[in-house]
Amino acid sequence: MYLVYFYAFSFFSLLLASALAFWDLKRRSPFFVFWITVIFLVIVPSLLDPINRVINPHVFASTLIIDDQSLILYSFYPFLIILTFLFFYLFFYFISGRKEVVFLKYKNVVDDKKSFIYLFFLMTAVIGFYIFYQQFGFSILSSLDFTTRREVSSPLAGFLLFYPFMICCGLGVYFFINKYYFRLALVVFLYLFLYFVFGGSRQPLIALILPVIAYYCVGTEKYNYKFLFVTIFASFFGKFIFDALIYLRNLPSFDDRISALLAPNELMISVANRDGSEENVRYAFYYFIQNADNLNGYFTFEYFFRTLLFWLPSSLDIFDIKPQDFEYKMFADYMNGQEGTMHPTIFGSIYADSGWFFLPWVIFLSAIFYFLPIYIRRFNGVVFFCIWSTALFYSFMLARGSIYASIVVLAVAIVFGICVKNINFKLGK
Repeated sequence: MYLVYFYAFSFFSLLLASALAFWDLKRRSPFFVFWITVIFLVIVPSLLDPINRVINPHVFASTLIIDDQSLILYSFYPFLIILTFLFFYLFFYFISGRKEVVFLKYKNVVDDKKSFIYLFFLMTAVIGFYIFYQQFGFSILSSLDFTTRREVSSPLAGFLLFYPFMICCGLGVYFFINKYYFRLALVVFLYLFLYFVFGGSRQPLIALILPVIAYYCVGTEKYNYKFLFVTIFASFFGKFIFDALIYLRNLPSFDDRISALLAPNELMISVANRDGSEENVRYAFYYFIQNADNLNGYFTFEYFFRTLLFWLPSSLDIFDIKPQDFEYKMFADYMNGQEGTMHPTIFGSIYADSGWFFLPWVIFLSAIFYFLPIYIRRFNGVVFFCIWSTALFYSFMLARGSIYASIVVLAVAIVFGICVKNINFKLGK
C-alpha cells in the first residue's frame, strides 16, 4: 500500500511539473528548464528507488536506508511544493491582468553595437588570468587544480573569472544568429580556455551551449517540440559527457587534461568509476528528510534570510546581520565533516531550511519565475539575449538547489543589463 501512495504522488508530481514546463514554454520563459530539470533529476530517477533500498551515494556520505514510509515522504514533499507553485502561477496570472510572454525576441535580432560592451566585459577575464599568473607563475598550467583555484583566489580574480562568463553567456547565440563568426570564435575560445587550460568550472561552458539549444526549441513563432524532445532524449546519453567534464575539471593540470583526452579508453573507465554522479544528488534530499530534525541549525530559515539579503555583500556586512553560508553546513553534515557546498536539489535545500513550512520559499521563487520573464521583455538586442540566457542556465542551477548564488548572478546580470541599456553612443564617437 505504501508503494501505491509513492507512485501516485510521483505520478501527480510528474503531471504538474510537465504542465508548468509547457506553461513556461508557451510564455517563452527561460524557467521552462527548471521544470524539465526537476522532472529528470528528481522525479523520474526516483521511480526506481523502491528497487534499491540500501544506497551509498558517495564515498564520504553515510549509507542511506530507504524504507516504505520514507518513500512516501520523498514523493509527497515534492508534490506539495510543485502543487503550490502551480497555485501561485495561477494567482499571479489573474492578478497581473493575465500578462504573458507571448513571443520570444530571438526573432527581433538587431545589429546591436552594445554587444561590444558585453564582449569587453567578457575579456576582462584576462585580468583574472593575469592575477593568477602573478601569484602562481606557470604553475597555473601544471599544478593548479579547480579546488585550489576556487579556494585561494582573491575576490577580484574570483569575480573576473566567474561573473563575466555567466553574464555574457548569451553572446554565443547572439553572435551565431547574427553570423558574426569571428566574434563567436573569440567568445568560444575564452570559454574553452577557462575550462581546459585553467581548470575552470563546467558551468560557463554549459551556460554558453544551452541558449543555442533553447534557440532551436523556442526561438521561432512555433515551438519546435520535436527538437526539444530529441534534446531531452539525447541528454540521457549525454550524461557521460557531463560526468567527463567534471572529471577533466578536477584534474590537477592542463597536461593531465590533454593526456586524458588522448587516452579515451582510460578516460571512459575513469569517468564511469567516478563518485558523485548527477542523478545521486536527490539522495542528499532524502538524507535531510530523514535526519534534518535531528541536527542543529535546521528549519530556521537561515538560507531564506541569506537569500533575501543577496544584495548585501558579506564584506560590507559590518553589523553581521547576514547569515552564514547554509550550503557549507549542509555539505559538512551530509559528507561527514568534509568541506564544500551542498546543493541537494531544490526540494532538499528548501526542506533543510524550512521543513514543512515551505510557503515563504515558494512565494519568493514563484514570483521570480513568473514576473522576471515579463520584466526582461523591456530589453532588446544583446541585452535581452544575455539576461534571458543567464536566467536559462540558472533555471538548471535552481533545480539542483543552488538558490543563493543563482539569485545573486541573476541580479548582477539585470543590473549590468540596465546599465548597458542606458548607454547611448554612436560608433566612431
